Amino acid sequence: MGRKHLTRKQIKHYEEPTFKFLRLILTGWQTHPGWWWMTLALAIGAAFTWIVWNQRMERQARPMVDRTIQAAQDLLNDPPADPKVYQERLEAVTRDLERFLREFQDSHLQTYGAYYLASLYLQTDRMAEAHRLFESIRSAPEPIGSLAQLGYAQSLAGLNRYGEALEELRRLEQKKPRAVHDDYILYLRARWLLAEGRQDAARQALEQLVQKYGGSPLTAEAQRLLGRLTPAAETSS
Repeated sequence: MGRKHLTRKQIKHYEEPTFKFLRLILTGWQTHPGWWWMTLALAIGAAFTWIVWNQRMERQARPMVDRTIQAAQDLLNDPPADPKVYQERLEAVTRDLERFLREFQDSHLQTYGAYYLASLYLQTDRMAEAHRLFESIRSAPEPIGSLAQLGYAQSLAGLNRYGEALEELRRLEQKKPRAVHDDYILYLRARWLLAEGRQDAARQALEQLVQKYGGSPLTAEAQRLLGRLTPAAETSS
């Protein structure tokens, strides 16, 4: 039997519960003016209860969120030697940060959580997702702003968009103050220039790194890369 053939009584019987509730309220408003005030009081009470509950949940979650952010920082700065342990911790922390970003709108979490989640995405080659998150926070105050700008450039390089990555690196280099060191900017520039096949420009960046930042931990890697470039240069001369 189609719905259009049902009697009024049958239609009322098959009404959705939500629709029945709404119809009851509308009928009450029409026949009892006091229902307006009662409905308004209920709505205000429900909104107040939701706000209080949400604030309480965010206060309870804040220490857990901070611990997760700290775990992500530790994982990035000092990854475990065992690949299996590293992978398990990486997946667990990534899941936790994804959930917290969905569930809580705290500004601290949205900025710092997004930065560390994007950094974890870089470690697992989820470049498009890292790119989106870094882009959303690269104008944040320091130190996160310049770190996110660096991550944004790294995500562009991970997507093989080296020209854009180098341009973002140039903008970052001009930014003062910033939390990214000059030697690291030079090192990344050299790597991305090499990826584009611009060996002469890469050599200049590496030589500048070695000459100006001899005490940098990146010096040895820069010298190794120069050692690979020099024979090619000599051969072509």
